[in-house]
Amino acid sequence: MLETVVLFFAWVSQVAYTLCFLPQIVTNYRVKSGSGMSELFLIAYLNLHAVTLFYVFLLNLPFAYKMCVPLQVSLILVMIIQRIWYDREQLAKRLSLVYLSNLAILVAFIPYAIEHPMLIGHVGGWGNVVLGLLSQVPQAFKIWRERSVAGFDKSFVYILLFAGLFEFCGAVIGGLPLQTRISSFRVMLFGALFLWQFKLFAHAHARQN
Repeated sequence: MLETVVLFFAWVSQVAYTLCFLPQIVTNYRVKSGSGMSELFLIAYLNLHAVTLFYVFLLNLPFAYKMCVPLQVSLILVMIIQRIWYDREQLAKRLSLVYLSNLAILVAFIPYAIEHPMLIGHVGGWGNVVLGLLSQVPQAFKIWRERSVAGFDKSFVYILLFAGLFEFCGAVIGGLPLQTRISSFRVMLFGALFLWQFKLFAHAHARQN
């Protein structure tokens, strides 16, 4: 019974984490711009989910993670391609080399990870915690600095917050590694922060108009 409950929370949270990217991808397509998301957010999110792949497969997390995390990496790559394609300023072109270098290093690291699964699995888990923090702080700072949530999709935040809540519950009930509990709690905190920023700066925009 307990295993079934844990699997339920794992599937709901991971499917939600996967779906949360779709509203942002649609928004980027609609406005023909990826500038609503911080460059540091995208770079850190790419690396966050890449190291999560090591964490998930090397420490043998539930199948829901193994199924959904690769899809999440693919959707992040779509957002990165949108950023480079729609916003063709020189910075985006330079950053395309950073993204490619990141991917090359991660792929080259796979043989070592296979030889040392427990070590790299746990390092990947803590990398998930650290990079999760480093990815969302720049986005919150960008919104605060610009006093605007333009280009940042609110549905992304709602689904992200929902996913974090379900993952945290499942991790606590199922005794998943500490990294997963910390990471999902961080998702909930930043989800609440982003919603507060939407409320604050959407009202400010309305007053200006």
